[in-house]
Amino acid sequence: MWRTGIVLTLILAGCEPSVDVASEDYIALADERSYFSDAFRKPESASTLAQGMVAAAFGQDEEAHKLLTEAIADAKGEGWRDVLDTLSEVAMRQGDFSAAETAIRTMLDEFHREMTPEETLSLEQAYSVAVALSGQPVQTVEAACDEVIPTFRDKAGLQRLNFSSNGVAEEAIIDTGANLSVMQRSVAEAAGLKILKTPVAVRSMSQDSVEGHIGIADEFRIGSFTLKNVVFLIFEDEDLSFPQANFFIPAIVGFPVLRAMDEVTFSEDSLTCAPSTESFDLANANLALEGYTMVVEAYIDGELVPLEFDTGASRSQLSDRVYERVPALKDSAEAVEASLGGAGGMVTREIERLPSIKLSAAGREVTLKGVDVDGMSEGPDSFGRIGVDFFGGEPYSINFVTMRVE
Repeated sequence: MWRTGIVLTLILAGCEPSVDVASEDYIALADERSYFSDAFRKPESASTLAQGMVAAAFGQDEEAHKLLTEAIADAKGEGWRDVLDTLSEVAMRQGDFSAAETAIRTMLDEFHREMTPEETLSLEQAYSVAVALSGQPVQTVEAACDEVIPTFRDKAGLQRLNFSSNGVAEEAIIDTGANLSVMQRSVAEAAGLKILKTPVAVRSMSQDSVEGHIGIADEFRIGSFTLKNVVFLIFEDEDLSFPQANFFIPAIVGFPVLRAMDEVTFSEDSLTCAPSTESFDLANANLALEGYTMVVEAYIDGELVPLEFDTGASRSQLSDRVYERVPALKDSAEAVEASLGGAGGMVTREIERLPSIKLSAAGREVTLKGVDVDGMSEGPDSFGRIGVDFFGGEPYSINFVTMRVE
């Protein structure tokens, strides 16, 4: 557990510790999501802080917690803020919500003058979730996942499965891009979830901020796979309903639940899960984490562009930040109007569309046609996301232990 007292002691004492050049280099690389560069993957001779940043980026949460706690007394300035940010993300993944709350509050208090409005909004949203969850029990695995789970496609082409919560059966979209699992209020109430009173605000594909609540499922089952104390974002039914398309989302199974399965293989009509038989090897990892967000090693027209990995997206989509990595793409972009959906409903706005891109990731190379570029629906750090269209119906596996997708 992160010792929040260390943070408070340094602040109250007015300390101004230092960050060495190696640490600053790693912080800059992490800010650019350059997790898969050779420079980032050589932490052996780097500082404790740098080693902690690498461990956090590749999901080695216990090691990251230990290293960053040791390093925090030696951080200042921008380094101090980045250590707090990374520690808050690791604490959230570990279920140490009180520690995450303290770290985020410290960032908001100490660095608000230098933050952009987008950065402030993102932190305030994360803070609302951490406050709501503070003191709540940690998700635990009651029965490991080791079976073939039937799935089916909805009208949007997204994969769904059946689940039960406290004995109430429903269906859910499988979405690695969902930072937390999601449920309609009517489903949550029927399933007897404990819905917390404190409201939270989150970003969606269609809106910068959507209000919801936190719900806790005492028991959550997918087949024989059983979890306790599963966290859900609870939205009003209308926020997850698209009647104009006759499309409704009762629930979404997000990253924390899928990660607890260890290793999952997606095929057209099933999800196969099993305990991982392999151990983590940094040199072979092609997945990284930024908070709850999965980032995959990807190449667009031969240039390294880290993309979010989102099984809840039927189509791959890029952010306008992609032009920083592959400027030549801008030459072929055309302005179009597009309808975008997410929690909170549908919006229509002007975006750009690329006629085609050559995308490589997870051991395959695909030419995708008609790829949208939208700077508003993706987060400020995002270069875009890989959706299920990239796999073209072929099976693919995610190992959350080895941090590989293939």
